[in-house]
Amino acid sequence: MQVTWHGHSTWHVTVGETDLLIDPFFDNPKTDLEPTALETPDYVLLTHGHADHIADAGAFSDATLVATPELVSYAEDEFGFEDAVGGMGMNIGGTVECDDAT
Repeated sequence: MQVTWHGHSTWHVTVGETDLLIDPFFDNPKTDLEPTALETPDYVLLTHGHADHIADAGAFSDATLVATPELVSYAEDEFGFEDAVGGMGMNIGGTVECDDAT
């Protein structure tokens, strides 16, 4: 497993051959990285809908989105995600398999 922190809430995690990007927000003082500098991850995980956790999600709309049902619906409309995982498994205490990561 490889973990990279891009400041504030943004983490890039690689588990085996699976790339996950958690809470993409690159407009923070701990990184100079632009979202376009990253390759599209396999999955984008959004923990909640605050702007400082989802602001750059649209740059990765080709990835599979993983979030709670309400946030999935919002991100599909707002950012153009077409492939999403959400529902009962993503509510409190749930587990979702994302290729090599759980």
